[in-house]
Amino acid sequence: MELLKIIVPIYLLIPVKLCFVSSDGEGVKVTTKYGTIQGLTRHFPDIDKPIKGVKKFLGIPYAAPPTGDRRLQPPQEPFSWKPAVYNASYFRNICLQDPEYNNFFWPNFTLAQSEDCLYLNVYAPNQNLPPSELYPVMVYIHGGGYDAGTPAVSPGDVIPLWGVVLVTIQYRLGVLGFATTRDSQAPGNSGMLDQIEALKWVQENIKDFGGDASSVTIFGESAGGSSVGLQLLSPRSKGLFHRAISISGVDLSPFAIGSSTEVAKQTRKVAKQLGCSSSDNREMIKCLQSVDAKRFPVNEVNVWRPMVDGDFLPDTPENLREAGKFHRVPYMAGFTSREGSYFFPNILANATPENFRYDTETIFYNIGSKYGQMMDGGLPKPLLDTIELLYTPWANKSDTDKVRKGIADEVGDFTMTAPTHKGLLFHSQKASAYMYEFAHLSGLDPSPLWKGTAHKDDTPYQFGFPFMNLTVLQKYDDIDRNVSDMVITLFTNFAKYGNPTPQPVRGVSWEEFNSSRKAYLRIHSVPEMAINFQPTRMAFWNGYYENMLKEEPKPCKSQSGESDVISLDLFCFVCGLCLFSISFGHI
Repeated sequence: MELLKIIVPIYLLIPVKLCFVSSDGEGVKVTTKYGTIQGLTRHFPDIDKPIKGVKKFLGIPYAAPPTGDRRLQPPQEPFSWKPAVYNASYFRNICLQDPEYNNFFWPNFTLAQSEDCLYLNVYAPNQNLPPSELYPVMVYIHGGGYDAGTPAVSPGDVIPLWGVVLVTIQYRLGVLGFATTRDSQAPGNSGMLDQIEALKWVQENIKDFGGDASSVTIFGESAGGSSVGLQLLSPRSKGLFHRAISISGVDLSPFAIGSSTEVAKQTRKVAKQLGCSSSDNREMIKCLQSVDAKRFPVNEVNVWRPMVDGDFLPDTPENLREAGKFHRVPYMAGFTSREGSYFFPNILANATPENFRYDTETIFYNIGSKYGQMMDGGLPKPLLDTIELLYTPWANKSDTDKVRKGIADEVGDFTMTAPTHKGLLFHSQKASAYMYEFAHLSGLDPSPLWKGTAHKDDTPYQFGFPFMNLTVLQKYDDIDRNVSDMVITLFTNFAKYGNPTPQPVRGVSWEEFNSSRKAYLRIHSVPEMAINFQPTRMAFWNGYYENMLKEEPKPCKSQSGESDVISLDLFCFVCGLCLFSISFGHI
């Protein structure tokens, strides 16, 4: 069977009608080591919080423009603008990316693109503390599959009302962020080093905005979530943050890193396209640094990834986690209830019970095996059999919507849910860990019910959209505002104390995740603690899947005496599944 190769859109982008929030126009100034910055203030008298105003400083350079001979190189310190006053009242350029994705995901989006894009935004409470006190800091890393995205679509205006300073950052994307020659000419991982440079800027300057450099929490979603996970593993980021939150993506997600060999191969492919082909890496990079940046291809997705380079990332995430080589800071990670319904929209729209198996094989052929490498040919039959066994709605196998749920769940489990679960099992052995499932579905959401709470559906609640009347395909009601208040409270509590519930929130105290109970918080209108999220599915992806990919089928005798083929791991897994179901009264 020839499989249709399609793109997996691992994007952290929202189809949002942009409404860049207006400010009151009142200017405010802050002086940093690079010079004075002038921003704006915005007041929120109707939000029931002690802090009623926010100071916004948009488009601050945290590194020198990565142009000319700085292109494809690690970031460098920004230039000073003294004695001038820097105008920080508007967003600057977003990093180069496919404009078609801008038009599709962000109607009416007007921000220009440029390789000069290493800017960050600071949102601080408009309330002075005593000189000896400072606010905890949260630094947001946007997603977009390492190919696209900007924090400008997630304005952070209201988060400081909960008593934190928020910083949102941009970093180089696609070929300009991740191209490499695997030597000193273009070391690679530039986009990840940009993130580190932004964290260094925070350490040096955030006190001027009322932020505490000794209390920094990094958080991000999708590729931003996996970025947070990779920063937990990188020796380069030691001491630059003190807590971490991964949302819908972790360092063990299959899209978190790529093959250095493949990235180097793609770099040479681009060089050839741009007339810079050379056997000498120095000459090739010098040529690439002279080409007009707008000639670089930006429409390739799922090609450019962080990689193991022996510097930023010394080894694979799996090996580093197993060896306990990660920053032992409090860590929160979670996912939505049906992550996978965001992806493969054409397959899901046309799914039927009859093509469940074909659709599954097509999806996993395109997602590829671990660390983003494509599978050669189709899935091994025993593996495909097991996925079909686990995700077919056997009691309602002719129900198309339930079939769609099954397909969405297999995608979400593989890419986000199971890797999150596994990463927290490692992390909880050395530091405190918390897991959550975001399960809230707005009563005003027009999406079909089978889609559930999809990838990215939680972002509006984390950024307080219901309080700012920012619309993401729907309006919001009081229940949505209560959920948003709860989520921001949990996240900012974690940033302040390393514990999301130092006091109960909505009547719930969040229990830590560990290997014995695997406790997690279900976030919806009435939050509740639960244990052992989908244990059979988690066991499959985290305990059997990889072995089944590697193992040769074993011949067995059937009742008829003929030789059948069965995977030993499949046999063990199915036996375990039966025993599990019997013990819990499922069969």
